[in-house]
Amino acid sequence: MTISDTPASNKVKAIYEAGLSPHSLDERISGDDLLALSVLCLTGNRIVHTIEAFVVIGSDHYADYRFSLLGQAPEENLRPWTERVRDSHSIVADLVEQAKKAEHQIVYQVWLDEAQEPKNT
Repeated sequence: MTISDTPASNKVKAIYEAGLSPHSLDERISGDDLLALSVLCLTGNRIVHTIEAFVVIGSDHYADYRFSLLGQAPEENLRPWTERVRDSHSIVADLVEQAKKAEHQIVYQVWLDEAQEPKNT
């Protein structure tokens, strides 16, 4: 998957730069956008840190924690960044794959974290 200069990919790039997705209901991102964002993180200095998933039923959005990632354990900061990014991408890919099997559309709100050296305490 590559990031081109389409309106959708520009949205993904903007989320990457901002470090989070917009909060409004109509701007939550699709699974494809989430996966593209995770791919962008593989070569950048950010990681998908938190994902809040919502099931869309009619015009309503309901939190759906089956497809959410609610932060990372503090000990994750002790791991090398490249491992964290790779594992995060694997988790995101699995969540998106599972969400595609859901009865209703799933959309996401996403928060990113910036690269940091492992902390040795």
